[in-house]
Amino acid sequence: MTPSLAAIRHDKDSRRQRREDGQWLDGQAAARPRLGIALLVGLDAVWLVSFFLLLAQILDHIAFARPELEDSRLLLGLGLLSGIALLRHALRVHIEQMSLTLGSETVDRLQRQATRNAMDPVCRRRLEESTASLVNRLQGDMDALLPWYREYWPARIQAVAQPLIILVVVFSLDWLAGLLLLFTAPLIPLFSALIGLGTASLAEERRQELERLGGHFLDRLRALSTLRLMRAGARAGMAVGQAAENYRRRSMEVLRVAFLSSAVLEFFSAVAIATVAIYIGLGLLDFIQFGPAPDLDFRAGLAILLLAPEYFQPLRRLAAGYHERAAALTAAARIRPLLQPSTGSHDARPDSTPTINGPIHLTVEQLSLSAGPDAESALIQGLDFQLPAGEWLAITGPSGSGKSTLAAAVLGWQQPLSGRILLDGQSLDEIPLAVRRQRLAWLGQQPHLLPASLAANLDPGGEHGVAEHWRVLHRVGLADLPDLLPRGLQSKLGERGAGISGGEAQRIALARALLGRPGLLILDEPTASLDPDNEALILQALREQAGDCSILMFTHSRAAAEAADRCLVLRDGSLRDD
Repeated sequence: MTPSLAAIRHDKDSRRQRREDGQWLDGQAAARPRLGIALLVGLDAVWLVSFFLLLAQILDHIAFARPELEDSRLLLGLGLLSGIALLRHALRVHIEQMSLTLGSETVDRLQRQATRNAMDPVCRRRLEESTASLVNRLQGDMDALLPWYREYWPARIQAVAQPLIILVVVFSLDWLAGLLLLFTAPLIPLFSALIGLGTASLAEERRQELERLGGHFLDRLRALSTLRLMRAGARAGMAVGQAAENYRRRSMEVLRVAFLSSAVLEFFSAVAIATVAIYIGLGLLDFIQFGPAPDLDFRAGLAILLLAPEYFQPLRRLAAGYHERAAALTAAARIRPLLQPSTGSHDARPDSTPTINGPIHLTVEQLSLSAGPDAESALIQGLDFQLPAGEWLAITGPSGSGKSTLAAAVLGWQQPLSGRILLDGQSLDEIPLAVRRQRLAWLGQQPHLLPASLAANLDPGGEHGVAEHWRVLHRVGLADLPDLLPRGLQSKLGERGAGISGGEAQRIALARALLGRPGLLILDEPTASLDPDNEALILQALREQAGDCSILMFTHSRAAAEAADRCLVLRDGSLRDD
């Protein structure tokens, strides 16, 4: 395929993808508020035309002192004019409030769903993205969606309804002026689309530069201690500064194109309005003697002149919002994969199989696992064990024996080479992903806490009430923590749980795992980085939870192994009693 044909095909695919993203964005908003906004925008256009027709009538009376209009009727007209102006103002405020509410509710719902998926290890493994990129999706990309509903959606309706109504009225007054408006109107969206094609690519480059800057900065923060030891802090600072300079340059390129597009749009709208004004002026001066020009009077000409800028105004507004549209479409293309469930046979509907209730009985039969997708030999081979419902089982073993690999297989993150994993007698592969997310919980060695409120860290999806938040906090021994924070459950935690101790962060993560009342809790080294006192608190919380759910814990800690009901040792790919 030649480069030109490849470029054409790429452009077609890109346009199709952006069209699908736009349809997806429209489909995320509730239908009834969208219909209400569309009706109000159309009503606003009707009142706009009525306002200028009445204004032209009043000015015509004042200019020529027409005797058929008495002073009382003039005062009535001025009163109606004021009433229409106040009504339009109230209507526009209501439209803005409805659009803002629609956008906020839609984006909040999408953000809750995306945050819930981002906290799911299965989804994070599928996306294979850096932390900086994932944070940019949850924050920057979500923020880019709001203008689509708050500004672009009503502007798109207005760009259709208002010019159409004005065009009908102008044609009824003077069909030649109507033709001038009709043929000059497409120039604005045409040139805005041409300019927007370049803006979209620049905006995408700017977003990628922001991701690189975020990842670059985060890597340097993580390696700050090493940089100090190597006395490379100044060099790292210069590298971050260079990345920031690249981002600044990309931002200026986007702004330059934005200012250029605004100037082009204003130029063409001014030329179109001037063309109509010249026709009206020459017609009123009797310099044009063809068409409807000889019959054109001052009232009709003034009405057309007043309506002409309003005819182009929604088109200019829509074109000016093309940059926000491009940013929203780019953000939608990046967010959609985060909102999609993981693919596979287990992605069936949640109600396709009965929900598992209570503690889960885990059975592992002849399980063989490799160390990774590229490993040639089996790390674990022919493994058999059972975890009765409500029991707490600890599995210990040397590093590299396969404990984390076994945990990943039980969670469904890794496909076994052979064998089966059964939950209450049902194969793990046959259980829908939604049921697995509900009934299986996982807690790793390093808790992942968001720079958000305590309640948001406990319940990222916002699916549970405050009573459930207090229940799990009490279960993990943190019932007094909200009282120690300035705003209780709504107190914001710092990056990675800054402001609280490591033991408290681990117990918050444990509370989050227990919030959904799981049937099986899987823990991978939950006390590895804790001191003995905090380790004892975690083990006490697990002891209180045992019985309500089954617990499978992988650990190196002797104290943790002794706290469990039973302990097995994983060594050389097989399990034996401790």
